[in-house]
Amino acid sequence: MPDCFEILHKDLAGRIGRLNTSHGNIETPCLMPVVNPHIPLIPPAELEEMGADMIITNSYIIHQDEKLKQQALERGLHDLLGFSGPIMTDSGAFQLSVYGDIEVSARQILDFQFAIKSDISVGLASVPLNILFLIMCGLCTSVMWGSIFNLAVEGLGKYTATASGIFMVMVCGGGVLPLIQGAIADYQGFLNSFWVIFIGIAYILWYALVGSKNVSKNSVY
Repeated sequence: MPDCFEILHKDLAGRIGRLNTSHGNIETPCLMPVVNPHIPLIPPAELEEMGADMIITNSYIIHQDEKLKQQALERGLHDLLGFSGPIMTDSGAFQLSVYGDIEVSARQILDFQFAIKSDISVGLASVPLNILFLIMCGLCTSVMWGSIFNLAVEGLGKYTATASGIFMVMVCGGGVLPLIQGAIADYQGFLNSFWVIFIGIAYILWYALVGSKNVSKNSVY
């Protein structure tokens, strides 16, 4: 892993930085050619001659090929690929997203990246399927906005304009809830943080089925 990351210059949201690694220093942002260890269309040594300061390869592909795995463990990643500069390794997240499962644990692939002396190792986190479905609820709530607004102001009479203004201000909750969820994730884990989303969705369901009907029956004029 990088020994140090320095921010050399900032301009608005952009920044220039420097990564210090055991195989040299890299200025960021950095364009990294992707090297498939099975199909090196351009050999890493040639990429280095062409000016590539850093490359990225897939540690999962190497790990699953027994021959490549042993060579990487014995010789090291840089000697295996023939590249003297810093090398970043992916963990198999792409394969996980495509196939739904991979034959290695997050801890195993991370230990393997350290063992083959990767300069920048990427961890692997598997997200339970039920959490993905919960996140997809956001796709539904985005198109529900018009219906929620109508339910909120129905029956308010002369207070409709005021209520509409207050309702529009409540959009700021979209900026507050992620902060709350992030804080919970830091202290209780990312799975527990999704209770924030669950509570929000549960409230929307309650308002649609129960809360909005109380307003409609007791119109204010």
